[in-house]
Amino acid sequence: MYNEQELAVIRDTISGKRVYTPEEIDLLNQKWIAEDHSRYLGPLHGLFVVERDLYDKVSNDPLVRNFAHIGFFPEIYPLVYESDTLPTLKFAQGNRGLVVLADHPQKRMAIKLFQNCREREVAQIASELGVGPRQYPSLDGYLTEELLEGELFSLLPFERRSPEQMYTLGRRMGEILTLLHSRNIFYNDTILSDDFARSHVFVPKNKPACLFDYGVALRLDHYPDLSDEEVWNYTRTLPLVNMFMGFGVVDESRKRELIQESRVAFETQTKEEIMARDVSFIIEGLGFASLRLGHNIVEPFQKGFSETYI
Repeated sequence: MYNEQELAVIRDTISGKRVYTPEEIDLLNQKWIAEDHSRYLGPLHGLFVVERDLYDKVSNDPLVRNFAHIGFFPEIYPLVYESDTLPTLKFAQGNRGLVVLADHPQKRMAIKLFQNCREREVAQIASELGVGPRQYPSLDGYLTEELLEGELFSLLPFERRSPEQMYTLGRRMGEILTLLHSRNIFYNDTILSDDFARSHVFVPKNKPACLFDYGVALRLDHYPDLSDEEVWNYTRTLPLVNMFMGFGVVDESRKRELIQESRVAFETQTKEEIMARDVSFIIEGLGFASLRLGHNIVEPFQKGFSETYI
């Protein structure tokens, strides 16, 4: 077990709040090379120069060997150090790198790195509106959110594709976008399905559908005053840019040019016109989804969506 002061130091180290001197970085590199056991410590490795005694305590903790730094996240810590049943961790590859999936009888969570500086704010608003996963306390730079049970829209089984269910899902998506847009949130990637059956629409078993992963979403409350990061998140979802990125031909110089081009384009578009792209994504994704789920899903979904999207 760790006291509150120790946990604060550990969590600040994981979050990267400590800035290391060049000498400390050299020392950490030497330590990393010299000791194989330090490799499972990951971000905890910095404790070696932050607080040596705490480093020794952590490096000899058998639970750290199993859970690494993940065991110190606010929502995970009591499940690891104060519960009779340990959580199970799995790792999935996401757009931002590895996503940690934690499964425990008390709760199921996903832990992932921020993809933009306002993602926590946007994800929290979506959670409060009931259109995104529940957000839990986390560490700076990371999201910790509820992991729901159900299916992606693009992978719905046959028994969940009736006209009535598609009509309900269409109404739900209209409600989701109306609520998000009312709070100046442009989701920016409303994929029902693409040609690889990926989707950002999740259909839980006993809850309304939701949008998850707000990594490229934008809060347009100060539009068109956006950071370079926000402009790039808008730009990289444009079809041609996304395609060229897949070919690996967008270097840093071209990225800066594209950001500037988008800033110029913003001068001729209102934020309402920008947010309308969410609807275009829905229409495009419905076409891809119909190839996989059947063309009979289109009409009831569109009818439901048109009734609720304002």
